Amino acid sequence: MKLYLSLEEGTEVNMGPDNTVLEEFDPLRQKNNTSLTNKKNIHENSLKVSNIIQESSYTNNITHNSNKNIEEETDNETRDINDTYINFKLFIEQLRHQQADPIVRYTKSFLHNFCTQRPLWTVKEQVKLINDFKIFIFNKFKIYEPFKSLDSKGFKNAQEGMEKLIMGKLYYHCFSPLLKRSLKIDIDKEHRQDLIDDIKFTNKCKEYRFIEIQHLENDIEIDKIPYMKLNKFVELGCDELNKINRFKSPRDKILCILNCCKVVYGLLKHIADSDTQGADNFIPLLIYIVLRSNVKHLISNIRYINRFRYSDLNTGEELYYLSSLQGAIKFIELMTSESLNISNLTEFNQLYNENQFKLKEEREKEKKKEKEKQQELQKNQESLSVSLDDLTTSMATMFSDLISSYTSNQSENSNTENENGDSTPSPPVLKQISTKEERMEEERAITKLIKKLETKERQETLKHLTSMFPDLDKEIIKDVCVAKKYNIGKCVDSLLSLFN
Repeated sequence: MKLYLSLEEGTEVNMGPDNTVLEEFDPLRQKNNTSLTNKKNIHENSLKVSNIIQESSYTNNITHNSNKNIEEETDNETRDINDTYINFKLFIEQLRHQQADPIVRYTKSFLHNFCTQRPLWTVKEQVKLINDFKIFIFNKFKIYEPFKSLDSKGFKNAQEGMEKLIMGKLYYHCFSPLLKRSLKIDIDKEHRQDLIDDIKFTNKCKEYRFIEIQHLENDIEIDKIPYMKLNKFVELGCDELNKINRFKSPRDKILCILNCCKVVYGLLKHIADSDTQGADNFIPLLIYIVLRSNVKHLISNIRYINRFRYSDLNTGEELYYLSSLQGAIKFIELMTSESLNISNLTEFNQLYNENQFKLKEEREKEKKKEKEKQQELQKNQESLSVSLDDLTTSMATMFSDLISSYTSNQSENSNTENENGDSTPSPPVLKQISTKEERMEEERAITKLIKKLETKERQETLKHLTSMFPDLDKEIIKDVCVAKKYNIGKCVDSLLSLFN
C-alpha cells in the first residue's frame, strides 16, 4: 500500500511500505526555502507551534500534579520522580531555539497534511503515518541542535514531548468516539468497530455491576477489611481510571491506568498476608474496580494507546499494568455466571434479575430524557466544569490565532509605512490591537480558571488520601503529596511505607 502526503500544491511524497518517512517529506527542500520571507515564516511557525505545546504542557503538569515549591527530597526519591516526570517546559524552550526551526517546520507540515489531505484515514493508515513520522522526526533530533547534544534522558524527554504535541493536535482525527462528531462524516469499519465494542463492553459491565469481590476468584477475606477503608481505595481506583478520558496523549492515558493499578496494589498491601497472595489477588480486584468505575470508551482508549504510543518509550512497569488491564477487560467480556465464584446460586440469580429490571428502567428513562441530555451537554461545555485538557486546548488555539493575526497585520502595517513613509497605524491595525487586548484578557481568565481547577484537584487528592489513611497525621500526608508532586501512585506507595 502506498500513502501520499502533499507538502504543497502539486507536490506528492511517497510514504511507501517501508517503516520510514522518505527524505522527500522534507519542507526544507521546497522551493525558495532560503528566501528571507521563508526565514521569517520559520520563526513565526516556531512561535505558533511552541505556544501550542506550552499550553498543552500545562495539562501534563496537571497529570503529574507538579508543584514548583516542592520540598527537598532524598536522592532516591528525586531520581524516582525524574524517571517518570516529563519536563514539557524544557521541551518548549528547546523548540524555540533558532536551530530547531527545521523541526518545527517538519512538524507543522506533517500536521497540516494529515488533517487536510483526506477527511479520514483508516486505522492502519493512521498508525503507519504517525509512527513513520515519529521515526523520521526522532532521527532529525540527532541532526539539529539543541536536541543533537542531549543525553539519553533529555532525548527521551524530547521524544515524549513531540508525541504529546502531535497526538494532542490529531486527537479528534484518531480517537474513535470523537471522529464522527468532529468530522461529521461516516467513519471507516475499524473505527466503527471501536464504537461497537465500547457499547458491548459497557453493557457487559452494567450486566454484572452488582457483583462483589467475593464473587471473583481470590483469597481476600472481606470480613477482615474495614468497609470504609475498602470503599475508599476502590473509589480512588475508579476515579483514577476515569481520568483516562480527560487526556489526549497516549502516555497520559497510560499514567491514569498506572495510578489506578498502584491504588489496587496499595489496597492489597493492607490486606494481604504475603506478596504472593497479593499478586494473585491483583487481577480480581482490578476486575472489580473496572466494573465499578463505569469508564466511558475504555476499549477505544486501550486501542488508542496501543496504536499511537511509540513502543520505544514504554517502560516495563507501564506495559505490565497495561497488559493487566487488558486481561481484566478480556475476563469481563467473556464473563458468565460460570466464571464467577457463586456460593448461593439462588441469591445470585435474584441479584441478577433485580439488576436487569433496574437496567430496563434506566434505558426507558434515558430514551425519555434524550433531548434534555443534549441540552445539558451543551450547557456543560460552557460551564466552569470543563476538563483541563479542553481549557488548555482552547488557550492554545487562542495563542495561535493571536500570533497569526498579529504577524499578518504587522506585515501590512510595515508595507504601509514603506509606501507612505508614515508610521501612524491604520484603522484596521488599531482594531487588531483592541482584539489582541481582549484575547489576552480572555487568556488570563482561562489561566486563572486552570489554576483554580488544579487547586481543587489537589484538595480532592488530599481528601481521598486522608480518608484512606486515617491513622496518619494530615500534615504528614500533605508533605508526602507535595514531595511526590501529588502523583497518586507514588503517594500511596509512600504512605503505605509509613503506615507499615
